Amino acid sequence: MALGARIKERRKEFQLTQQELAQLIGVGQSTIASLENRDYKKSEHDFQLAQALGVTVEWLRTGQAPKFPTEALKVGEKPQPLYAYSDRDDLLIRQRLLIEKVLTLSHRALDRIEPLIDDLSRIDTLEKRKKGA
Repeated sequence: MALGARIKERRKEFQLTQQELAQLIGVGQSTIASLENRDYKKSEHDFQLAQALGVTVEWLRTGQAPKFPTEALKVGEKPQPLYAYSDRDDLLIRQRLLIEKVLTLSHRALDRIEPLIDDLSRIDTLEKRKKGA
């Protein structure tokens, strides 16, 4: 089985679309389609893909190393696009709690709060500029 077939197999196990996987690792859907449909041995996105899909990089590339890291996601669990932030040392407890809450939201709820977060971010940026001026 090739790299692309392993990506596709694991993506389908998580019931993710190519677009959803692309968003998780910060690339376009066409990148995922290309990786799944061509015979690549490795890609520049292997580390992000392995993390998002809960597998080891070696297994993703070769299919022969241990498939799952010690703390791998199980089938049925959704990969968390913000998981990397929860372990950062520089986050405030309030920021960690907010990230954890966001991770539990449905797509519908995310669609509702995204404009609010964008507005708050713009307001915060303007306030910071006023203070600095």
